[in-house]
Amino acid sequence: MTIPPDTSWTAGQDVTFTLDGKDTSGNAVSRLSLSFTIPMSFDTFQAAELVIGQMDFTSVSSAVDAATLGMAWCSAFAFDDRLYIADYDNNRMLGYNTIPTENGKAADFVLGQEGDFTSNSEGTSRSAMYGTLQASAENGKMAIVDYDNNRVLVYNSIPVDSNALPDVVVGQSDFDSRDIICDAVHLCHPETVAIAGGKLIVTDTGHNRVLIWNSVPTENGRPADLVLGQGSLTTGAENDDDQDGTTDVSPSARTMDDPASVWSDGTRLIVNDSDNNRVLIWNTFPSASFQPADIVLGQKDFTTNAYNDTDGDGVEDLDPDARTLYYPYEGVWSNGVQIFVADMYNSRVLIWNTWPESNFEAADVVLGQKDFTNDATTMPTRTAYPMPGQAQE
Repeated sequence: MTIPPDTSWTAGQDVTFTLDGKDTSGNAVSRLSLSFTIPMSFDTFQAAELVIGQMDFTSVSSAVDAATLGMAWCSAFAFDDRLYIADYDNNRMLGYNTIPTENGKAADFVLGQEGDFTSNSEGTSRSAMYGTLQASAENGKMAIVDYDNNRVLVYNSIPVDSNALPDVVVGQSDFDSRDIICDAVHLCHPETVAIAGGKLIVTDTGHNRVLIWNSVPTENGRPADLVLGQGSLTTGAENDDDQDGTTDVSPSARTMDDPASVWSDGTRLIVNDSDNNRVLIWNTFPSASFQPADIVLGQKDFTTNAYNDTDGDGVEDLDPDARTLYYPYEGVWSNGVQIFVADMYNSRVLIWNTWPESNFEAADVVLGQKDFTNDATTMPTRTAYPMPGQAQE
């Protein structure tokens, strides 16, 4: 028997299928219940369907209003049929009450600018933001990265209008501080955040580590419970496997250099380890600090980190291929089956259609380029603000 899918099943989302039946005598049999994810289907070099932040695909407006973006440096985030886009240059988060279906859709509300769509001033307070980046939500709570304020803002209720204010600050002792200290409390230019399985996970990029809170903090300045990329909560050097405070010659399965993006479902964990030109995967969520990753993408093994190293000899090659990466920055996501990675300096997005089982696996689809060996770059530069790890006092 074949049962066709319902038209309401959405690609990339979980679906639960339940079947009740009877035997030939009319007796009820045990209920069958299956849960699965419908994969998303993409073709190489597939064109986008609509654009947000500009009126069309060829416009580049720098206006500050409800329909434009200054620099959407991080990934957009959808939750409960709403869309949230961080507008980094304009120090704000734009919110859409429905997923846009037309080009240039104006936002319905704004966070970080006290409801004013034409303001873009930076600030350090409960109502202000400074270099707004990515958001994440789960179980009615939302977290937003406030990059240049070295903090993450936690909302105990999902923001649905411009009046929403954060309830808790992570990475600082209060809403008016923006300290850079390498300890269990503070952050240095965090890039992304994930709330998953009740945990709060933050890429503390300036300290070359990922911090994990076993539950979403309910008070300001709560210290982290675990750290990845470092052996302690007071060390922050890149690729420091022996933890002597200096950079080692090679990375390892437990070190990081500018970790910029994170995804988790509470069971597994993925981190874009940007300056090591790789993606780290933990198939089981880490239970101890400095725990090594299980799989690496973009490199043949855990001790190499050259960009576009197609032959795995530790030396950069001229052109990329389906296995290599060049500074994978903010942008990693999975639906539990497929993995999507923003390969920044190669100006493309790589898609693995099945969960990788070994190191250096090739991607199946590329977006933004006509094939896997093309890397024509039109990447914007961030001149007014530091790149990850370049701390600003």
